[in-house]
Amino acid sequence: MTLIETSSPWYSRLYSRVLSFFRFVGPGWLVSVALMDPGNYETALQAGSQYGYKILWAVWWSVVITIIYQVASIYLGLYCEEDLASACRQQYPRWIAVLLWLFMEATIVTTDMVEVTGFAIAIQILFGWPLYGGVLLSCITTLMLLALRFVGFRTLEVLVLLLSLLMTISFFIEWGETGTNTSQFFEGWVIPRIPSGSALVVLAIVGTDVVPQNLYLQSRLVKSRDVKVEDRKEAFISNVIETVIPMLLAFILNGAIISLATTDFHENNEFSSSLLSSVGLTNVCTLIKQVYNNKRIGCILWAISLVASGQSTAITATYTGQIVMEGFIRLRMAIWLRSLLTRCISLIPAIVVVSVAGERGANTAILIGAAIPSATLPFAVIPLVKLISSRRVLKEKVIPRWCQVVLIILSLVLIGLNIFLIVAAPGRHTLRHLLSSGSFWSIIGIVLTAIIGSLYLVFILFVSFYPLQEQME
Repeated sequence: MTLIETSSPWYSRLYSRVLSFFRFVGPGWLVSVALMDPGNYETALQAGSQYGYKILWAVWWSVVITIIYQVASIYLGLYCEEDLASACRQQYPRWIAVLLWLFMEATIVTTDMVEVTGFAIAIQILFGWPLYGGVLLSCITTLMLLALRFVGFRTLEVLVLLLSLLMTISFFIEWGETGTNTSQFFEGWVIPRIPSGSALVVLAIVGTDVVPQNLYLQSRLVKSRDVKVEDRKEAFISNVIETVIPMLLAFILNGAIISLATTDFHENNEFSSSLLSSVGLTNVCTLIKQVYNNKRIGCILWAISLVASGQSTAITATYTGQIVMEGFIRLRMAIWLRSLLTRCISLIPAIVVVSVAGERGANTAILIGAAIPSATLPFAVIPLVKLISSRRVLKEKVIPRWCQVVLIILSLVLIGLNIFLIVAAPGRHTLRHLLSSGSFWSIIGIVLTAIIGSLYLVFILFVSFYPLQEQME
């Protein structure tokens, strides 16, 4: 047998390796679409239109950090008997597991609201429907796409991959028409800066790129392939490569949106600073037509990309919700019912926002909704790092000490940055700005912030230092 293998042609061995790799293709694309959702579109638009390329570095490092954590999630999924949610249920007291589950459910509903709003805006651009009509339509279209699951889960994976490619191609066409200031692009990529007033945008970039529920999702998805114990190393390498490729593609897509917004809006002398501060999903099509002399093709490409984005992320959000619910509280629900439940909960705030707040209010709501996941990030990152660093849990497969140190430092920096951006950073929509008026309600807000913040930090410390058990159930 050995003689046959060593004498086989190189192209035969290459073909065998390629086939082996494609066996693992799918989970990485399902996870990476969270980096291409309408929330990313909104944050990239506002980043480019208001600050040019100055905070492109935040997108890059958020993607790099995401890759590191997703690799850790893959490792846990392959070398631990349980996925992240199930392991948390077994390792933490029930009340902690329930709280972790509620945090993740709140994050999923929040991101779903952003996806619904983005889809509704795309339908309005394409067909002229009112926003609430697009919001209601999103429920039907998502259920129709989820029905493809009965053909096979791989069909859904391929569908998400095709939708991702569709939105990427749409933006590449637009990017090619506008061009890029290369020197400024690379300067914004390499040099970290937080311009005055950009705290919420940077926070939203972190929230839309370093997605906490994705860590729970991928630790389960890697188990969807039948992997023998002796093939785990090959499976790990293939899954890592298969995850890194679409995530780098997501960075390029976000960079393209920032570049488009910078070239078309930020560097356009016809637009006032007040108009630039209001650029978002709801009015970008109007501005694109203004820049390109009422040519509709740019709007159509934008809307098609937005539809693909909203639908692909809605599919993955449904499966993520199913995974965290089943893992944390052992409650399983039909996938269509789970999708309907999540969508019904997110429909209410989405309809209120698009009906009452108006265009600018909808843009701000999308941005705030995109930033919220950054607050729940510790409740995915901390359990993940603890589990893969525990010899009690992974035995001889525990990660090396230097990896543990890197992950711990990275987690501390990320949590510290989030707290700073939420509380102390200058700019609109931050607590420092909202609580600085000195009024009675401002004082009440400071007291409530102190109480909630203290409970938040205590919970983080409890999750961090609670001792893990030696045996999994």
